[in-house]
Amino acid sequence: MKILTVKIATGLVVATVLMPGVVRALTAAPIQPLTAANGPIVPDTGDIIVDRTAAAQLGKALFWDNKVGSDGNACASCHFAAGADIRAINQVNPGGEFDTLRRFAADTFGPRRSNAKAAFGPNATAVAADFPFHVLSNPADRNSAVLFTTNDVFSSQGSYGGTFKSTAPMVNTYGVSAWSGALGALTETCTQTLNTADPFHAAVGGVRVVHRRVQLRNTPSVINAAFNARQFWDGRANNVFNGVDHLGERSNTQPTVGVVVGQTPGELALQKVSIANASLASQAVAPPLSFFEMSCAGRTFADIGRKLLPLRPLSIQTVHPKDSLFSVTRAPYAPLVGSAKQAGLNTTYQALIQRAFNPKYWASSGTYKLAFDGRVVADPAGYRQVELNFSLFWGLAIQEYELLLVSDRTPYDAGTLSAAARRGMAVFNGQGGCNRCHTGPAFSDATAYKGVPLSPIDRIGMVDGGAALVDAGFHNIGVTPTRNDIGVGGLDPYGYPLSFSRQAVTALLHGPVPDRAQLTGVDPCRFEIPFNKDLLVGQPCSALPESAQAFKLRTAVDGAFKVPGLRNVALTPPYMHNGGFADLTQVIDFYNRGGNRRTGATCTGKGGPTSDTSGFDDTCSNADPDMRPLGLTAAQRTDLIEFLKSLTDNRVACQQGPFDHPSLLFMNGHHYPSGMKAGYRAPDLARTLPVTGTDGLAAEGKPCFANNGDLFGTTQTTVNRIVQ
Repeated sequence: MKILTVKIATGLVVATVLMPGVVRALTAAPIQPLTAANGPIVPDTGDIIVDRTAAAQLGKALFWDNKVGSDGNACASCHFAAGADIRAINQVNPGGEFDTLRRFAADTFGPRRSNAKAAFGPNATAVAADFPFHVLSNPADRNSAVLFTTNDVFSSQGSYGGTFKSTAPMVNTYGVSAWSGALGALTETCTQTLNTADPFHAAVGGVRVVHRRVQLRNTPSVINAAFNARQFWDGRANNVFNGVDHLGERSNTQPTVGVVVGQTPGELALQKVSIANASLASQAVAPPLSFFEMSCAGRTFADIGRKLLPLRPLSIQTVHPKDSLFSVTRAPYAPLVGSAKQAGLNTTYQALIQRAFNPKYWASSGTYKLAFDGRVVADPAGYRQVELNFSLFWGLAIQEYELLLVSDRTPYDAGTLSAAARRGMAVFNGQGGCNRCHTGPAFSDATAYKGVPLSPIDRIGMVDGGAALVDAGFHNIGVTPTRNDIGVGGLDPYGYPLSFSRQAVTALLHGPVPDRAQLTGVDPCRFEIPFNKDLLVGQPCSALPESAQAFKLRTAVDGAFKVPGLRNVALTPPYMHNGGFADLTQVIDFYNRGGNRRTGATCTGKGGPTSDTSGFDDTCSNADPDMRPLGLTAAQRTDLIEFLKSLTDNRVACQQGPFDHPSLLFMNGHHYPSGMKAGYRAPDLARTLPVTGTDGLAAEGKPCFANNGDLFGTTQTTVNRIVQ
């Protein structure tokens, strides 16, 4: 560890900090097994949480409860299989493209590889022949003739959309049809306006009906997400949790963003919250209000709180008496579950919040609203304090639950690899170079763990011989052309770059930097290519460019995505940010040819003189320099897949504690009854994941999920044996 004194932007010393400065090593070391000593960093929540077990119990209930979404979706609906999603029906988004102003324009559904005369479209059932999404005449040559390609994305079905009106149950009216079945009485009232330009408002038998939307990127696993310094593929879920949304300090500049806190004597005031190392909480608060994922547009967390607080958690689902978390009883409270399977927990959401959190965040009984300047004003038509702070409780509670979801009992951790897996590990750490990015105990260089926090940026050599600033743990590996998805090169709702590298350049130019605190302590001496190697020759390695030089600095962040961890990877197909690879064989073939990027024409921008499909805007190439042909033999590729399978924790595959869960109703496409009218919602085809306790699926007479690294084949047949 090194003591650093760092200058940023203004030339003033802003901090003296302890910073390990983790950057990508030129020669990556073998990865250590996961133990308690190198587990995830636990955020300091101060006096907000008073009972972490109760908070985790609350978080697990919120994560799995079908009542949370506007139309029956729980968080777990997209994360029920090893923390990810392996459904094959109604899982395609039509994708789109970004322009140079970083605005996204949605596309129409493209043709299917299995049937060039048919587009995917909403409610399509994917088959193995639809993958991969980019097919070459020579799979070993990324510049060979393209036989098929699409910018469609394979992801997860979410919400119908619509506009939120109230949490009261929806009634059947023309243009809006109620969700039928067990959730019928719990579906919120939302208006639904037919939009002929919306690809999910598609015609069926000549009648245009509303389908569930599908998200824009493949669903990552929440298991081991506790190691991620930032969440989501593009890192937009900030390391700092502000108690309200996923944007951290970026939103804390807004006067109405904060937490309502009880003051003395009996008054309430809005206070800013900044909890570091809390990206799990930042991520957790995004989907419940997402128009694509779980919500009708315009719903607030106060609305969700008002609906849930008086209710029994999981009241329409089955809970196991041996649930690894709900069966834990803390005096003086009564047990949450009994001695047999039951519907819901023996408490209410309000009571769980009161157990878990400091009363100053929920105890006031009045009703209030937030004025435009952030004042907390009494209002008979307003919300209670506990409702106004529901985003705080939601984020921190789910974070406490997900901190328990660490899979550290794999053959790799136990040192019990098969001969093939050992050979594959040698390829992984050697000729394959996989551990250059998939490093650390979670197998991702986007992670932080005890004793080794993550330095946010680096400066590396590029494929064209130049150097560029990059966000640590984010790489453009050429899965799709960068124009299809710019990843961490995107902007937040306030117009600030998501990229820490771009913010660092802005800081050198004396501009506004919302994540300045997270950039404090960056040590240029630990960059792979410090500035004094090329721009500032003869100066100390700690020297920073002045404004004139900073203006010309190159970043390589467009089209870069967070490196996913590889634990349980054989349980979580499909793969990559676009979900365009159905199995691990396709993934290894992709890496073996050096990715999908294709060489283009002469380019006069940064990183020229030749462009490739990783380039965007004024940068000719953003390609990660490690993406090169590997020359692996068929035997090496097979062994490498065996090694990846050895990273599976059997407790995850078999849904044993702490990966056990209540039952879950999840949506699996639509059906089309006769008599549907234009603008009606296509009814769901729902399936039920059975409840498990700490002993997992075997105790329920069910098989474990298939550890085969393939979305199809035994994965789907096993799912059909497990779910109802």
